[in-house]
Amino acid sequence: MKANSTLAAVLCLAALACTADTDTKETPTWNGSVGALVARSCGGCHSEGSIAPFSSDYASMRERGALVKQSVVERTMPPMPVNNDGSCHTYSNARWLSDAEVDTLVRWVDAGMPLGDGGAAADFSAPVPQQIENYEVEWVTPEYTPQNGPTDDYRCFILDSGLTTDDFLVAQQTFPGNSAVVHHVTGFAVSDSDLPWAEARDAEDEEPGYSCYGAGAPTSMGITAWAPGSGMIRVPGDAGYRMPASGKVIVQVHYNLSGGIETDPGTRIRVQARKQVAHEAITLSAADFSLRLAPGEASVANNPLHSRSGLAGVTELEPANWTIYGFYPHASDGPHASRDREAGWPRPVRRRRRSVGLQLAGLREYDQPMKFRKEDGPVLLQLNCTFDTRDVNVETFWGEDTTDEMCFAAFVATRDDD
Repeated sequence: MKANSTLAAVLCLAALACTADTDTKETPTWNGSVGALVARSCGGCHSEGSIAPFSSDYASMRERGALVKQSVVERTMPPMPVNNDGSCHTYSNARWLSDAEVDTLVRWVDAGMPLGDGGAAADFSAPVPQQIENYEVEWVTPEYTPQNGPTDDYRCFILDSGLTTDDFLVAQQTFPGNSAVVHHVTGFAVSDSDLPWAEARDAEDEEPGYSCYGAGAPTSMGITAWAPGSGMIRVPGDAGYRMPASGKVIVQVHYNLSGGIETDPGTRIRVQARKQVAHEAITLSAADFSLRLAPGEASVANNPLHSRSGLAGVTELEPANWTIYGFYPHASDGPHASRDREAGWPRPVRRRRRSVGLQLAGLREYDQPMKFRKEDGPVLLQLNCTFDTRDVNVETFWGEDTTDEMCFAAFVATRDDD
């Protein structure tokens, strides 16, 4: 790496909260302003039948007033680890409470969470995300009952893409088959070299699909993603993902079993495709697999430039005309895992448990895409994650279950060398 010609595109990750209007003149009430604020900020996940542990109605919020206050003050809800305060980047689609909005919820809790006029708690509905209307194909996973537990089951399903290499995926929307257990969903374009590997894994497993922590296959690129509350996601920059020559995709479903085991009758991904796009999209990943966090700290960060096995949380791009539009971040609610040094896999540790965060966010688009020119030299994507380990009494390492911790991001980019 040439230090004098390397650009650092630093990704800042932190916890954030919800977006809504505020009531600054009088004591906020549920029927006056707070109910609508909570519904459109948190109802996408906190609704009946969804994966969050409780709903965002008045009774649930009143029962958890102290938690509501703590969560908005610490900016840990909703669990979407993107800092939009301008210290690193700002995002066109970030859900972020202003200081005044935080103050509204704090004053409501401090005032005893008053109901307001009307005598009964009004019901407020979460806004419906933008829906995909026209689509060329629909990928549907087979019926499956999660079982790898005790809390998580990552399952991969090989599906026909229904498209050719002349097609570019430009938009997609995922519909979970069972929102109570589907934690997040990722689609991968399967390369010719990966297909035999994936098919062998699938053949060895008696159940539909195969177990697949991490990526769906060794070199396959992520092309779709979904987390609770997401609607249609369009590839930015008039770009699209070229469909693989293999004619196959892998759909990875992360099932969270904290609330019990339930069957997923089939999760669907609807895909819009075009024959021509302005740019071919590329997914660039950065992950700190050497994540190592000291216990008992209010703020402890990974060290992306220090690792026992080389660079960690860093991706170096060769000189080219790169445009980076945004990223899919992934971190958890707090460190919950240590590494079994012999097996190399994470294992749970004893700790005081808090509610588990669903931290895979949708695509976070920069207000201004980052652009790098070929003459600037190599580009360094450096992933920085900060954690609160005050509830942990042991060193924390990387892990992929809901109760583990990770530091990961997948950037959406295009490369234009002409």
